[in-house]
Amino acid sequence: MKRRVSDSKKSPDLRGGGLRARPRRRAGFALFLAAAALGLAPARAEIVAKVDVLRLNTAAAQRSFIAPGWGQWYKQDKGRAVAIWTLEAGFLAGSAYSFHRSREAMNDFRGGRAPYSRHTRKVDQANFLLIAAAVTWGYSVLDAYLGAPPQGVTASVGEKGSVQVAWNVRF
Repeated sequence: MKRRVSDSKKSPDLRGGGLRARPRRRAGFALFLAAAALGLAPARAEIVAKVDVLRLNTAAAQRSFIAPGWGQWYKQDKGRAVAIWTLEAGFLAGSAYSFHRSREAMNDFRGGRAPYSRHTRKVDQANFLLIAAAVTWGYSVLDAYLGAPPQGVTASVGEKGSVQVAWNVRF
């Protein structure tokens, strides 16, 4: 009997009865089944809901990485999004203004009209505001990823083990 390449993974028929060996399964699946039999594994709906929330949180964090507060807006937490946008804009505008004032202070120092310490104070203030903007940006990304899932997300188990996850969005 000649074996074809495609038949090499199958066991031969036993007397034409059509009995074939089942494909090998990973040990993790067997452990999952054992844990489910003992009642230790979560229900399938919980697993699907957790995966969907993880995808949602990851998408929100990616948006907040691009623009602070966008992830919160995406997760329907608009109050927090506006607060983060306001803080970020305030810190960046304050830093730009302080940097501009430090340049003026440097020109005054070179002209002999002001001490050098005035320039360093303005530079320190600009750096502090830039650090505050970076911390706000980092907080935005972490909050979008670790924050609570948005309101309106529901998960339900239907007939024959089907799972449905719904997200109601209001505009």
